[in-house]
Amino acid sequence: MEATCSFCGQATTLPKDILALRARKNTPGGAPSNNGVVLMVAGAAVALLALTGVAIALMKNEPHETPPVIQPPTPVPAATSAVPSTPKVPSLTDRRANGEARANEILRRLNANGCKEVILAPTQSAGEQTVETKFVMNGTCVTVIAVTGVEKNALTLKMKSPLGDVIPTPPPAPEVEFSICPKMRGPHPTTIVPTTEDPYTVAAIECPAPGKKKP
Repeated sequence: MEATCSFCGQATTLPKDILALRARKNTPGGAPSNNGVVLMVAGAAVALLALTGVAIALMKNEPHETPPVIQPPTPVPAATSAVPSTPKVPSLTDRRANGEARANEILRRLNANGCKEVILAPTQSAGEQTVETKFVMNGTCVTVIAVTGVEKNALTLKMKSPLGDVIPTPPPAPEVEFSICPKMRGPHPTTIVPTTEDPYTVAAIECPAPGKKKP
């Protein structure tokens, strides 16, 4: 079969392969027509769109993993040590609390019993104190008193001889009255040891020896 050129009018014999394709196109059972091709393309497009919609729907419905949230630590208040309240210490000038008022009462009583010379005037102190006392051998005795107005402040009176020997004294108490008739001249160191920091009063007076008549 020949094909004629529409421009130059020259006839050319067509190859067998071209003829076979042309024959297939013209037969009813051959290649699909243009309309069929268009329908196939349209159908494919619709199917593609449907698949795309399904994919988008799946993407929308896919659960998203929520990122972890780290809560900041709750501030813990600093531990505070419980500090017990310190009881108020009476003033040294409080005559009743520091024992001065009671010490004067004792001195008056001793004076009425013949004790005439005060060798240590009432003195207020707080904490442990040592009193340097020098006794003489004149046939008299000495009464040392230590007293406080605070009941819980037990006072301990300690005394030593000039040779350092411990002299027995009364047990601790808020009011201590101790009499000694020295057997040796010289210093007799006397120490007052309180139980608390509350003030107290110390005094000493010379008294006649027991059995001796009052002057």
